[in-house]
Amino acid sequence: MGVVSEIIALKADTECSMITFPQCAVGAPWRKDTTCMCTPALGFILSELELLKCAHESHEQRAGGVRESDGTWNSKRAAAYPAQLNLILAQAMARLAAPMHTNVLTFRYLIILQLEDDCRYLNGQDVRHDGGQFLA
Repeated sequence: MGVVSEIIALKADTECSMITFPQCAVGAPWRKDTTCMCTPALGFILSELELLKCAHESHEQRAGGVRESDGTWNSKRAAAYPAQLNLILAQAMARLAAPMHTNVLTFRYLIILQLEDDCRYLNGQDVRHDGGQFLA
């Protein structure tokens, strides 16, 4: 990732983290170190990528620096992420987008709504729901 002043400012303003790992550890046939800038939440989920190391003595292909017979650079093939990395990134983002079922306030609110029709009272106080407000 080219480091320009806007990226440095974005990283500082959003408290993003940088995660670097070799793509060969996630299915690529070449060694290509990749750095992703992540929000704090995404960085927490993807932090284990930082632990990946290249365990290969050699690689099937090179990620760049060689011209193909048609004159294009071989780095063009390495521009796309390998399928395994795409899956890891998609699962991480889906996990962030999933509703959190452990939110205490939401859970409490649902309990009160459920009890509302049955007893209208909780701990001796009237907790009827009225237009988004709890009445006590």
